[in-house]
Parts: sequence; C-alpha cells; structure tokens
Amino acid sequence: MIRIDRIMIKSQSYKVRKFVVRIFTLISFVFLLSCSTVHAHLTYDFNVDLKDRRLLFEDGAEKKVSEISEKLESYIKKIETLHFSNFKEPSEIRLYFFEDHLRYSKFTTSSAHGSAAFKKAFISLSSIIKRQSSDLCKNEDCPETVEGVLLHELSHLHLRQHLGLLRSYSVPKWFHEGLATSVSGGAGAGRVSLEGSKRRILSGSHFIPADKRIRFGSKTVGKIYSGTYRFNHQAQMFVEYLKSRNPAAFQKALVDIVGGKKFRAVWESYYGVNISTLWVDFTASL
Repeated sequence: MIRIDRIMIKSQSYKVRKFVVRIFTLISFVFLLSCSTVHAHLTYDFNVDLKDRRLLFEDGAEKKVSEISEKLESYIKKIETLHFSNFKEPSEIRLYFFEDHLRYSKFTTSSAHGSAAFKKAFISLSSIIKRQSSDLCKNEDCPETVEGVLLHELSHLHLRQHLGLLRSYSVPKWFHEGLATSVSGGAGAGRVSLEGSKRRILSGSHFIPADKRIRFGSKTVGKIYSGTYRFNHQAQMFVEYLKSRNPAAFQKALVDIVGGKKFRAVWESYYGVNISTLWVDFTASL
C-alpha cells in the first residue's frame, strides 16, 4: 500500500514538473519578444478594405488589396476544395498586408514573405514584389507570388481554425508546411528543384517524418533545416506522394485530421501502414 502511494506521488510530481516546464517555456517565449515587436503591435494602424473587412492594409497597399478583394472568395474556395472541407469561420479570417517589409518583420518577428497566427495571416507585399522583379525570377519561375503566398497562409489558417491553437500543434510541422506548399503551387519552396530535393533525400539530408509534433520544430538529418525552402519542398513532395499513392485514402485522412483525430492513427486506418513505412516507400520511389 505504501509502495502504491509512493508511485502515485511520483506520478503526480512528474505531472506537476511537466506543467511547470510548459508554463516556464511560455513565459520565456513572451519575454523573448523584442521591444520593437511589442511597440509595433501597440502602435501600428491599418486601413480596412471597404469591400471586404477581412482585409487590412498599410498606406500604399490600396491598389493591390483592392485586386485581392475581388479574388479572395475564389482563394478561400480553392483551399476548401483542396482540403476537402470548408473554413470553420470564414468571416473571422483577418489578412494583414504590409507595404514595408521592415515593419512587417517587427510586427511578426518573421523574415519570410508571409506568416500566420491562428485566425490571422500577414503578407509582406514589398518583399514579394521585390523578389518577383529580381533577375532570378525574371529568368525562372518563382512560386512566391502574392497569390501563392496568400494561398499558403490560408492553408495554415484553415487547419488552425478547425483544430484550435493547441491541437494544431499536435500535427507535425512537415505536414503543415507540405500541405500549404502543395496547395499553393509551391509557394514556400522557392526555386528548389525536384532533382535537387531527390538528390538530397537519397544522400541522407532530409526531414524526419514524425507522426506527432516535435517540440521546437522538426527533426532533420544532414544539411537541411526546419523552416527552409528545402525543408518545405521535401515536405511538399512527401504530401503529394501520399495523395498520388491513394487519393481516396488521402482525402479521408485529411478530413479526419481536420476533424481532430490523432495524426498518428489516420495513416494506418486508411493506408494500412504507419507514416514511417510510407516514408520508406516514398524514398524507394525516387
């Protein structure tokens, strides 16, 4: 009896320590936010588009936002079609468009062209336009257009609306990014080539396809890092392999994931094998 009580006390003590670590991590994250970011959130003003109040923008972005407002419903419908389910709260979507990339970076703490946070997405128009007008993108197709980046971020918003903040973190980052990069036509993968990604995967530089969220990003091996164009492109390739291998199974799996079922369980339910085995099959197909 005494031994059982000791085991119970140890178990409760472990749970308390785990909870304290999570709280400490959250508090540390909040304190690590720069003063400039806090100042940006308190002082930045945005205009609201008169045609669609879900669009907010800085001075100078009026023309581009007006064009986007005409197409927003078609973008939303495209994501709903490719995700096999509607947005949970389409009226709650908020899209912020920045004319100044430095102000965007201060507001979001991101250097990317776009970012998303629960019900909001943030787009740096100036960085996208600058990239599209570069010599590289004049000679080659660059998928990071305003439309591409917007579709990528809408994909993130769709999942997060359905799953909520905490449950969305139970889905691995590679799946979030692979799906968003796929449905946006490659936005998020830059100019990374198919042959280059194949070569890196086969040589041992790739992400590890976890079946649950890894704290602080994703595990990788070799010379590839979470959150990069190369990471997103490999994730896109794997997601598209899963879809092409069995389209009906992929649709059912995605619907279940959006519905809140455990990410780990859906693959065995519809493909008959776990995600690690599917990765082995994928690499064998390259």
